[in-house]
Amino acid sequence: DRKIAYGRQILCNDQGIWMANSYEARDGLNQGTGSNVLLITDFESGKTETMASFPRSNMTGIALLDERWFVVGLWSGGNRLVVVEKKTREVVFELPPPSQLAGTPYGMRFDERTGKLFVTYTGDISNLEKRGGVAVFKVLMPD
Repeated sequence: DRKIAYGRQILCNDQGIWMANSYEARDGLNQGTGSNVLLITDFESGKTETMASFPRSNMTGIALLDERWFVVGLWSGGNRLVVVEKKTREVVFELPPPSQLAGTPYGMRFDERTGKLFVTYTGDISNLEKRGGVAVFKVLMPD
């Protein structure tokens, strides 16, 4: 489908391959703006399903929380973590940024056993004054 441009993070589960995908104006990449979450259910055919789209932001990472939600890291537009509902494919809410860390939320991993979301932050890449690190969010799932 020529939707993949700059895959920043992939996850595999029984549904298929999930990819945090951004478009970049670089030679050799599919041109475009914004980013999307792709679900590749048939890798050999190349067919993809767009699970969420962010036309004004570059995406950095993705974490699957359960059968209902996933979290996306967005670079531009305020260095945000947003929670998306799989069924509606819309942003449900934002996670507050940690006050002690700077930069973009980049890599993510959700530990189902503990219910914790681990997120790396790059730090301030402009002037290198504020440090990044790892933030841990406790995710409370509704019944």
